[in-house]
Amino acid sequence: MVALSAAAGNEIKLRVTVEGLVPHEGQAIVSLFNEEDQFLGTPMKMIREPVADSDRLSVEFEGLRAGVYAVSVIYDVDGDGELDTGMFRIPKEPIGVSNNVRSKFGPPKWKKANFDLEDDMHLTIQVLDAIN
Repeated sequence: MVALSAAAGNEIKLRVTVEGLVPHEGQAIVSLFNEEDQFLGTPMKMIREPVADSDRLSVEFEGLRAGVYAVSVIYDVDGDGELDTGMFRIPKEPIGVSNNVRSKFGPPKWKKANFDLEDDMHLTIQVLDAIN
């Protein structure tokens, strides 16, 4: 995480760069959460961005207030708008969360994925297959 410049007024900008994509394949679904009980469920904001000619892309969430947040990314390879899962709901498409938290058993936890947002910030999230 890198703090950028001090935020003007009370509005803060969060830029998220997603790495590990395949050029011209699918879309990234980047979700922002500000409540533990909503984490990996209903995001406060979501951005869907098609993968262009690079193995990375960036999105920006604007108009945020200082607080505790977490980000999740689904690399929707087939572009159907949802996370494909297999047995025991294990993701079949690459995923990532803020702080690049990895979990061997079950989904990543809010406690490890959250971060304090006080000024404009840039996060880089690497998407990987769930079994990595």
